[in-house]
Amino acid sequence: MILYLHGFRSSPQSFKARLLEERMAQLGRAHEYACPQLPVSPREAVELALALTRNADPAQLTLFGSSLGGYYATFLAEKLGCRAVMLNPAMRAFEKLAGYVGPQTMYHDEGESFEFKPAYLDELRGVGVAGES
Repeated sequence: MILYLHGFRSSPQSFKARLLEERMAQLGRAHEYACPQLPVSPREAVELALALTRNADPAQLTLFGSSLGGYYATFLAEKLGCRAVMLNPAMRAFEKLAGYVGPQTMYHDEGESFEFKPAYLDELRGVGVAGES
């Protein structure tokens, strides 16, 4: 299984997610690919990823994360003992996203807005990637 975790304000409609989905389909392996719309809440995003990988053999699981999704993939790979590929992973996400507290819009759906709450910064700290403090 390949689980793609998109970045902040992104979606399964991102160029990278669609490209990977198309390639998996070309290889006849579309059934092995998942890219959910991640919740804004970091705690909920990690819970969703864990639920999707619950029955996956770590030796057969690869997490693919971009930006904030790379932050999640780093944490999850450490927790699950699986492979991970990160593209420009966000490090110390709880610091980098502090300036984004408040109303936000999605990149791929201009009409879609959401609230990035201060509590989400604490949730990001709780994700706890090794080597960060």
